Amino acid sequence: MPEWGSLKGGKEAENYWNSQLVETLHKEGFPSAGFERIFRIRKMGREVQSKPDITLTNGGVHIVSGKFGARKELEAYKSADEYKEDIGPALKRIRENLGEVFAVTYPASRSERFHLHVLPREGRRELSFTLEKLEDVAKQISSTIQGLIAEIEREAEPVLEEARRLLRWGADDLALSLRDVKLSDLESIFGGHDFFQSLLRPRLKGEKRAEALRLGAAYLFVNQVLFYVLISQAAEEAGDSTAYPSIQSRHFSSPENLHGEYFKRVLLKNYEPIYGFNVARFFSDERASLACENLVRGVLGLAPKLDVPEIVGQVFQSLIPLDIRKPLGAHYTNPRAAVLLANLAVRSERDTVLDPACGSGTLLVAAYQRKLELATDEDGVALHRRFLEKEITGIDAMAFSAHLAAVNLALQQPLVETRHVRIGTADSTTKRPGMSVHPTEAALPREFQQVPLYHPFNHRVAKKKRGTVRISGKAPTSFLLESVDLVIMNPPFTSWGNMGRAYRESLKKSFANERREYKDAIYWLTSQQTFFMLLADRFLKKDGVVASVLPLTTFTGKAFEPLLRFFVENYTIKAIVLGFGRTAFSEDTNLAEALLVAQKTPPKRGSRFRVLATLKPPTEWTLEETQLIAEACRVGRGIDGLVKVLETSQESLLPEQETLSGLLARLQEDYDEARRELETIFQSAAIPVVAWGELRRRKELDVKRWVLGSEHLYHYGPKALFAYRSEERALKRTDRLVYHGGDDARVIFRDIVGGRLYTFPTKAVAPAIRRFSYLTSFHVHGQTDFVVVRPGKPLEEAMKAFYGDEQANTFLSRIRKRTKKDTGGRWRSRVSQGSTRLSFGRRFDLAAPGTRVFACRNDDPFFLACDGFMVKGLSPREEKLFTLWMNSTLFLTMQLARLAITRGTWVKFEKSFVDRTPFPDFDRLTEENWTAVERLYDNLKDAEWKSLIEQLETDEESRARLDDGLLKLMGIDDGDERKRIRDVLRSGVLCVVETLRKSMRK
Repeated sequence: MPEWGSLKGGKEAENYWNSQLVETLHKEGFPSAGFERIFRIRKMGREVQSKPDITLTNGGVHIVSGKFGARKELEAYKSADEYKEDIGPALKRIRENLGEVFAVTYPASRSERFHLHVLPREGRRELSFTLEKLEDVAKQISSTIQGLIAEIEREAEPVLEEARRLLRWGADDLALSLRDVKLSDLESIFGGHDFFQSLLRPRLKGEKRAEALRLGAAYLFVNQVLFYVLISQAAEEAGDSTAYPSIQSRHFSSPENLHGEYFKRVLLKNYEPIYGFNVARFFSDERASLACENLVRGVLGLAPKLDVPEIVGQVFQSLIPLDIRKPLGAHYTNPRAAVLLANLAVRSERDTVLDPACGSGTLLVAAYQRKLELATDEDGVALHRRFLEKEITGIDAMAFSAHLAAVNLALQQPLVETRHVRIGTADSTTKRPGMSVHPTEAALPREFQQVPLYHPFNHRVAKKKRGTVRISGKAPTSFLLESVDLVIMNPPFTSWGNMGRAYRESLKKSFANERREYKDAIYWLTSQQTFFMLLADRFLKKDGVVASVLPLTTFTGKAFEPLLRFFVENYTIKAIVLGFGRTAFSEDTNLAEALLVAQKTPPKRGSRFRVLATLKPPTEWTLEETQLIAEACRVGRGIDGLVKVLETSQESLLPEQETLSGLLARLQEDYDEARRELETIFQSAAIPVVAWGELRRRKELDVKRWVLGSEHLYHYGPKALFAYRSEERALKRTDRLVYHGGDDARVIFRDIVGGRLYTFPTKAVAPAIRRFSYLTSFHVHGQTDFVVVRPGKPLEEAMKAFYGDEQANTFLSRIRKRTKKDTGGRWRSRVSQGSTRLSFGRRFDLAAPGTRVFACRNDDPFFLACDGFMVKGLSPREEKLFTLWMNSTLFLTMQLARLAITRGTWVKFEKSFVDRTPFPDFDRLTEENWTAVERLYDNLKDAEWKSLIEQLETDEESRARLDDGLLKLMGIDDGDERKRIRDVLRSGVLCVVETLRKSMRK
């Protein structure tokens, strides 16, 4: 194999790899393999020559098309398909038979793999393989020629992976052909100029926006091709190939002919959501023709394998470009997770269903299929019409998503025409039972209408047309929204700060004015899912069910406490599903999520529900396993290797109880043992323990979060204001200065980008903690970073070097600004307000190499310039005990049950949860106890700590000494018993961290 990069690419690389494959095939027992054979074929009415890349003879003539680079996969497939189409008849004329036809792409970089396609033949579908070595390619070719089809079929790659890859290459090639098309023309496909200006301009700028538009148009065309091939295939299987005839090869390379000859057939009768957009007109040059032919041939080979509605749905779902979905907060539910949620939530074939944020319809399709499973009487056609016309409703703010939802539902019976489908494009938060979704509603939801249009002369927000989505050529029919039996949804999780100000305020006002309970549930900086949960309540019948994908923080975050109480008091929770195999149930995110199923009935006294932890990622669940998980929930028993089940009281979700994080941790036996061990110790401890919040209030302590949020910090120009103790702590692009040296009079910082040195007077800088990562000990004397508190020439030079003169002068003006209140200067006042001797962090990645300590202390105040809390009012010895306790495994054991888990091992120490965590009662310690505390602190303050994972895995000495000293303080005198307890606690914490780390799988 050559060194990567030694081949220039193109024909040279292709010839090299083809020759290598020929040699490898010789070793596999095919001496006839070579690249000299030429065939005379008939093309366009005349005879021409065709010379395949590789041919070999063995009971027939077998052909290989080889291309260099994964990017050429569709081109390789197209070339192989042409060989099959042209050479087959030529061989018959000379009384030879065409055997197997292969398409292979060779890797162009270390990250790429070999991709092999075995083209379909009578009685067998196309097979696809992703392989590591050239020898693997040769072996698969050999096995195919030998007829070992059953064996190689087991090794074929998942259909979905192949489909996503091929369609992505097809869309990328088509998008490249749109570079000369006006962006304003492409904007018209997705809601027009105003849509992109008002919604996507702040998020997608310049070339990224142009790329998103081109990809969006390309994927829409890919969608049209795939959908037509699927409906044509269904018609042929039903015995009617005339209604939707197969695409003829002479039309493969013409987007315009595809639209005129084929797509219009469907548009005239059905499926306006897909074919109402004529994007074919944009693909008019030679590049587009080649890309179109590659795509059509690839789709024709792929389509016969897409015979499972779930797989088809996943393919269509993936066709919305992430660059467009991400700014809209549109993450779609994994289809297997959707099936599980529907299985737990749908109670009857007659259930009326609403998804107010339906996306591409995954949850609606899952509900459809579950209703179909429960049906007993009617035939499939009648059920299909009833479901789509009367019982299943979806609303989405994004037209493209709503169109795909309509198509996804229609694909359940692709040849059955319905009068209409209950899918609407609207802002569902404005809707109530009794309202209609009209064909002529404004196109943009309220949030988008509140964003400025950035038009130089006119700031008015344009209205666009939207409303019901057509599923046939008839005029769309308005449909009435009614109370439903089931609201099933994966609502947007947009944070308070990312919602438009006017939009979020109008949302808050709208719900607050509707019901007092809603007003009470909307608290602080809540996120968008709060309003959707209240929307679900608005639409549910009494005894109805809500089934939702929700961020785990909805059950543990401060902003959601009132919402949680509302649901615990007014709903009977049936099940909550968590993921140990993968924390997310949505695609394209690692956000920790949960599946909630709850009935709109006030809970009975002592009401209990089941918490499930799935042990495999949903991408790996089989349909049978999905059903087994649902059954495990119903019977309350886990299944080894698949799911764990815990039954608990409904009140345990409340902040003053265990919380969902605690229940998640309890599902792990090692942690549950550690928690119970520690609770036993606290009950009989020599020093009483008390909740930190009670201790804080009793001692009237000042515990405040960092005084400068990140957005306020950037107001002052942090690149030049902060310097880091070492390059290891300079983790972000805005981190420019690191400590280079100094003495009593001066301190020298070095710019890690340009290498320039900046010398500041010692009096002009103060200690700071810019982040908790890579603090090597909890006593931070000599470890702190630096903050510039007094402006002067060095600061001016750094500011201008990093920001340019104009912006630097703006920052310097803000730093120097004085008010009557801030006589020393506003910046110096901010630094003074935010300085403390004692602090603990708020957000950590528990598995990161830089996570070593959670609280830190210094003899002199330091400026807290990161997300954390300042603790003021403790005496020096109380500060030392606080620091020791916060960094101990004892504290971590209790706090793990009260973490706000955001994604994987990323967690937040919420102040309200820390308040409920046990601490030694400072007021009950004897002088002897305090002497022991000070001795322990002095012995450990200079110890260097490894990462938390290493500490837990190796029983690191400093952690062992810390835990041992605190257990002794709690009254456990026996050294062997302390060692046993330490091991139990360490194993309990480690198992939780490891589980969270494993759950971050893609």
